[in-house]
Amino acid sequence: MRPVHILAFAALACASQDTAGPKPPLPPGTLKVAVTASGPLTPGPNYFWLYLDAQGPKLVWADSFLVWSDLPAGASTLRMDVLRPHCAASPDSQGIVIPSADTAQAAIAVTCWDGYGLVRVDLPATGSNLPSDLGIEVIGVVGTRAAANTAGLGFPLVPVGPQTVQLTDVPANCTVSDSNPQHVTVPLDSIVLRFAMSCS
Repeated sequence: MRPVHILAFAALACASQDTAGPKPPLPPGTLKVAVTASGPLTPGPNYFWLYLDAQGPKLVWADSFLVWSDLPAGASTLRMDVLRPHCAASPDSQGIVIPSADTAQAAIAVTCWDGYGLVRVDLPATGSNLPSDLGIEVIGVVGTRAAANTAGLGFPLVPVGPQTVQLTDVPANCTVSDSNPQHVTVPLDSIVLRFAMSCS
């Protein structure tokens, strides 16, 4: 009769396992991200965007930290958008394991460098009595003199961001058809501006 008892016990154990149902989900976890920044953040805001897999963005200020709660436990990927071309995050992407009912720690260092671009200016002109001594200036940064029909006049090392470029000393017999001054955003590479004029 002993084998009968063993089989009966095994059957009861299996039935108990079948009726237990699925396991409840693990309690969520928390992620704390510390962000440090060095170098000039401007031009650009004083914050960055954080993403965790498909979640986000979450705003985090420079030299501060973000606490991100109610996250599913398990492996995830944390990444940052620095929002400006002259900065880089280290690391910009990293694997994170969110613990159940606990807090994971992460750190990101943002480094920014001085941003400069090249401003090129063309001065096409038509007509007669063309001027030979025009003033062209990136206001508050650099300026020079040039003649009408000068092409590719270059201003290197202009700080990136909003700048105003102006053509001056235009004689009364000439009319500038392009906006003067021109308000532009200087990128990290180069920008080409044009001040076209007609003279009589």
